[in-house]
Amino acid sequence: MKVAEHKLARDVGNGANDELEELRDEERFKTNGMVTDTATTFDTQDINSLDAPQSRKATLRRLKQRQEGYDRNESRQQKRQKEAMNREEDKRRAVDTFAAHLDATPHQRRRATHILIDVLNIGKNFGSYNTEQIAFGVLNVVIQNEDNRLLTDEDQYVQLRNDLNLSASGITQIRRTVRKLLE
Repeated sequence: MKVAEHKLARDVGNGANDELEELRDEERFKTNGMVTDTATTFDTQDINSLDAPQSRKATLRRLKQRQEGYDRNESRQQKRQKEAMNREEDKRRAVDTFAAHLDATPHQRRRATHILIDVLNIGKNFGSYNTEQIAFGVLNVVIQNEDNRLLTDEDQYVQLRNDLNLSASGITQIRRTVRKLLE
């Protein structure tokens, strides 16, 4: 009895790894707010100090802005949508960062992200507190509700609170507002 010979596709682009790479690239594009991953190696000040014609400097400035996600030809609605996406990504990053420092579970991280992005109206209800401070307060409420863990005794919590320039009364006010809005 003869063993059947397996035919392998040896051409470029026939492997499963290529499909995975495409999916990873597609996911990175979606979660990056449609901004390119390429790092700019120059700053606007560098462009201005170049010994080049003004038209070349203007071109370089436009290219830098486009690379950072800005396009002059976008409509106001497109710009607002992009700004909203960027604000949403900033909220998600803040929650992820604080969740990692406070040893939150993945479920707590997702819950805090959902509350911060989908439930709360930050501009209307929180006054002078910034997004990071509110994200810290929301995560604090979620962890206390689900784990009955008192974070105020943990060194990492105190350090993060101090890094955010939040007093004990400030975080208490944020937690109180979050609880009231979640009722």
